[in-house]
Amino acid sequence: MSTKDTHSKLWHFFFADGFRISLNVFNIIGIIFFIFVIYKTYTKRKNSKYNILFLMMISVMISGLILNFGFLLNWKIKKDDNTNERELLFGNTEGFICQAQSFIIASSQSSRETFTTLLIFLVFLDYFSENLKTEQLYLKILVEILGFGLPFIAALIYSLLGAFGESHLFCFTKKKVDTVTSTCGTIHFFTFLFY
Repeated sequence: MSTKDTHSKLWHFFFADGFRISLNVFNIIGIIFFIFVIYKTYTKRKNSKYNILFLMMISVMISGLILNFGFLLNWKIKKDDNTNERELLFGNTEGFICQAQSFIIASSQSSRETFTTLLIFLVFLDYFSENLKTEQLYLKILVEILGFGLPFIAALIYSLLGAFGESHLFCFTKKKVDTVTSTCGTIHFFTFLFY
């Protein structure tokens, strides 16, 4: 690979377009904000227990940061200035980076939505129930398993079915609609119907 190709790939990785630049900026701001929140939390509340609502808000932040990281792994750029055809910046549709990006985006996006739904549900229960004990360990473990585990299992099924690959701007579910992608859509629909 020539130096020109390396500089070109690095340039496209960080500055391909305005969306890419804004995603990088928001990632940096999100990481700084997350570190600040964790630092302030642990310095002020060293000896107290955290309730489940706080734990779920932190989990939503973690899922969001992982999702943004997933978007940054690979990107489609124009092949040349004369055509509108696009190609992946790194590897191909069946390559490790593309498959990893698809898996990270699918699982973390569903995880963030799952935690948000559980958060709303628990806030609703906490408002109407006087006896809800949100500091119990088994409840925290159950929420974390539901929030991270179910989306991980769904993304693993998608991966085993071969649904992940090159999409319109990055790697996610394949553009081609067939029985595999419609099966994944059905799984996704019933997962969120369950919530």
